[in-house]
Amino acid sequence: MALQQSVLVIDDDRDISTVCRLFLEQAGYVVHEAATGQSGLDSARALTPDAIVLDYMLPDIDGLGVLAELTADERTEGIPVLMLTARTHRKDEEAAWAAGVTDFLTKPFKSADLVQRVKAALASDEATEKVQRRDEAMVRLSSVDQESLRQLGAVVEGATDAILVQSTDGTIRTWNAAAAKLYGWSREEMLGRTIETLCPDGLTPEFEKALIAVASGERVESFETLRKRKDGSQFTISVSLSPVHDAHGSVVNISAIERVVTARARTEARFRDLVEAAPDAIVIVDDSGLITLVNAQTELLFGHDRDRLVGQPIEILVPRRFRDRHPAHRRAYAHSPRTRPMGATLELAALHADGREFPVEISLSPLAADSDVTYAATIRDVTQRKAAESKFRGLLEAAPDAIVGVDSAGRIVLVNAQTEALFGYAREELIGQLVEVLVPEAMRATHPARREGYFTEPRTREMGEGLDLVARRKDGSEFPVEISLSSIETEDGILVSAAIRDVTERKRAAARFQGLVEAAPDAMVILDEDGRISLVNAQTVKLFGFEREDLIGQQVEVMVPHRFRGRHPNHRREYSANPRVRGMGTGLELFGLRRDGTEFPIEISLSPLETESGVSISAAIRDVTERKRAEEAQSAAYAQEREASARLREVDRLRTDFISTVSHELRTPLTAIKGFAEFLSGAWDDTPEERKIDLVKRILLAGVRLDSLIQDLLDFSRLERGQLAMRPESLDLSELLEEMIGRAEPILEAHRVQRDVAPQLTVHADRTAMIRVLDNLLSNAVKFSPPGSEITFSAAADGDTVVIEVSDQGIGITEEEQPKVFDRFYRVAESSGRPGTGIGLAIVKEFVQAQDGSISVRSDPGQGSTFVVRVPVGA
Repeated sequence: MALQQSVLVIDDDRDISTVCRLFLEQAGYVVHEAATGQSGLDSARALTPDAIVLDYMLPDIDGLGVLAELTADERTEGIPVLMLTARTHRKDEEAAWAAGVTDFLTKPFKSADLVQRVKAALASDEATEKVQRRDEAMVRLSSVDQESLRQLGAVVEGATDAILVQSTDGTIRTWNAAAAKLYGWSREEMLGRTIETLCPDGLTPEFEKALIAVASGERVESFETLRKRKDGSQFTISVSLSPVHDAHGSVVNISAIERVVTARARTEARFRDLVEAAPDAIVIVDDSGLITLVNAQTELLFGHDRDRLVGQPIEILVPRRFRDRHPAHRRAYAHSPRTRPMGATLELAALHADGREFPVEISLSPLAADSDVTYAATIRDVTQRKAAESKFRGLLEAAPDAIVGVDSAGRIVLVNAQTEALFGYAREELIGQLVEVLVPEAMRATHPARREGYFTEPRTREMGEGLDLVARRKDGSEFPVEISLSSIETEDGILVSAAIRDVTERKRAAARFQGLVEAAPDAMVILDEDGRISLVNAQTVKLFGFEREDLIGQQVEVMVPHRFRGRHPNHRREYSANPRVRGMGTGLELFGLRRDGTEFPIEISLSPLETESGVSISAAIRDVTERKRAEEAQSAAYAQEREASARLREVDRLRTDFISTVSHELRTPLTAIKGFAEFLSGAWDDTPEERKIDLVKRILLAGVRLDSLIQDLLDFSRLERGQLAMRPESLDLSELLEEMIGRAEPILEAHRVQRDVAPQLTVHADRTAMIRVLDNLLSNAVKFSPPGSEITFSAAADGDTVVIEVSDQGIGITEEEQPKVFDRFYRVAESSGRPGTGIGLAIVKEFVQAQDGSISVRSDPGQGSTFVVRVPVGA
């Protein structure tokens, strides 16, 4: 009589293992069982079974790890392995076949399928059939990609560029039609040859360096190198190299896309490089007004990607209010093209991608290439310059003195409103007149010589000091003035700016000036040439905490932090040597010192003030503490946004794993129910009564597990939709606990449950939600603790709160993972292979918090875990 063949079933789910054993014993096999990867390996080495049924997910070593160790051990390497899993992802099956399984079966399965697969695995010509089954499976799994590969091959073959693929040792593997045409070598002639066949002087150092980079996984963009054809002629190509990876991510081949570099191509490339490197936006437009080329500055200036612009009418960059007229302007220029700066005398505007307009200057140039004519527009954003001009005009108009600008011919070219008010002339009456119109008649004869002397040696100087200067109004009246002169280099030559002050109003002006300083929203400090404080306003007193009299006469360094005081006098002297209006806070981290010794961030703008005693310095000081805080808050917000984005990506990954896990968790109890039911329906009369009762209990237990999972999914769905409704009432905790333990009796057979609940203890909670919380915590304790271990429920009042603790003696949770266990989809690292979806504790947390409660966990790896729930005490 022939010996019975033996099968080792390695599955951590007792029901699935039992289902397999029942069907295989019914088919005449001797069956051994193991619940972990390590015990399965030990059994396989000790028993050397004829076949192994191996679960994909195990609590210690996963199925692929077990298979690798079986294959590496000479005692077990020849044993056929049937991989069993509830996971349905294609990559899992591919990995199993690649690892060397004999067959692959997905839960739930029929008994006939299981028995037939085991019989096939034990066939005498096992090696041949194993290879055939693996090849058929890999073909089936890869069939989805075949059409894509065929289309890709057609694209490569039809490409106009030469495309070749070489192995990492340089052997040509692929050679398309364009390559055959370019080099004169047919595909049959080149396949198997090395890349050096195409290199006139062998591999250049640059090309070798590029090949090494690509072999390490990098991509090398286009670079030029020399090639030779079959007839010996040489030519230059532009080549781009890319790595080709196998399924494991290793670089196995190198693809090359090659294109002949002609003289025109070089010229075009240089032209494109010049365009790309230009500091201004450059847009090339064809004769129909369509954009053919833009540079990076164009993208930056207009906010459009170049792919969005190329092929669009140039009017996409023109404000809508001008678009109707622009094509006519464009056609007029095309009719008489010439190089010309269009912004010199025109107020031009452009349109940004976000819809805002901004001022520009545009120069146009025609470009002729063969019979085609295109036009290059160089576009410069003059927003800052316009703003500067506007600011200059604003400053000019806001100046407290009369400002008169005079050219080298002595004619007035600009005046401000104070000039009109001071001299009684309208602006139009002065522009173009000789400046002598403002000089008393008695001095007009000698003034031109003085003016010409200043233009010969222009410099900033105070002309009123020590001189009795007089000016003449339109009505002929004369009045004493002080005049400061400064020269400005302009496109039209030297411009002299004269600031004219009526000194009869000096005291009134001084009082007005002090009033302005006092009313300024910023702290204002006036210093003399020696750096001593001569004037402060109320904001200075408020900002720095000093009394006004404590500051007047003090060195300004009294307001400078001690760590900067040693250097500050030198900075002050440098400024005094070349005083000018400037904002010192721009780009600098500046600080002020209060009377109480505290420092605070500030911005300082400096302006020189001409006085009778010399140049004073006006410092406007602004406390930027709040702005700094806002900037820091904004930076923190950006950091939080980046962190949130990373969390969303992680949640997406966890959600994908969750779907796969849910599939596994649904299929596992379903497999047990179907398997036991199928066995009982086929062998009811031959099955002993005790076995029947045991199998029916297991069906019940699998049903409880399935019901719990479905309940979790329904709870999760309600939470996701925000449909969680709570109806709190006063509940007897002992009764609630006994009811919950009674319902969970099927899953508690292998565990001891201890209760330590204070008598007549009540909680204020929703009954259904509270049962779901206790159910989940009990199920969790069972799942992660070994059979025979103890699970403890304790509860006691703590003021107006009831503290419930559920403790187990399981695997525990690391300190790093404890904050994450209540996150949706999160599963602790040690839970691999154990049932669960990663949403149970998240549901518990939501239910507890919805009842004005809280939940936390205490745990030590290997020592077990205690979940602590706090809910309001009942009435």
